[in-house]
Amino acid sequence: KQPFVDVPQNLSTKDFVQEQYASWVNVAKGVVWEGSEERFLMADEIFARAQDFLSNKDLVFMHAHLAGSDVQREDEQRYIVHANHFWGWRPSMYDLAFPVWQQWMALPSSKRGCGEVERITRVWGERLRAGLGERFDEHAWKGQLLNRVYGSILLDIPAIARREGVSFADMSGFIEELMLFSGSEFF
Repeated sequence: KQPFVDVPQNLSTKDFVQEQYASWVNVAKGVVWEGSEERFLMADEIFARAQDFLSNKDLVFMHAHLAGSDVQREDEQRYIVHANHFWGWRPSMYDLAFPVWQQWMALPSSKRGCGEVERITRVWGERLRAGLGERFDEHAWKGQLLNRVYGSILLDIPAIARREGVSFADMSGFIEELMLFSGSEFF
């Protein structure tokens, strides 16, 4: 079946990611978070690293933010997917990096900066390899995990900090964990 959204013309994975990053940086510039100016340098560093994992493969039609609560089982053969506004064309494995990122961002403050990011990611990787076999593009998945890291540093962690009423310094352990993980042998 043909997706209900046309394939973007002349938009490769690299183009998509570059446009997305520029958009995120632009939004992040409007988020004042005292002492956090260095987050732009950190995000730039990870964005540059992520380029090694991108290809000019075609984009894939997917639900980019699918969570378990978005799927309802109708019967043995039919499912209903809610939150339909997130369907669109994305880089391969973008959808499989999302639940990993969700778990990172849901970590309680007591677990941030304690190696949980790597543990969560390794468990997901093992299960994806076992469940998807040859369909699992680990190289592309790692690139999309890096996408989630720089996006988190630019936007998600400042949002969490604002919600929790904490400073950049209070979140520095979590940011440092993401930075160390993104530069680890995992990648």
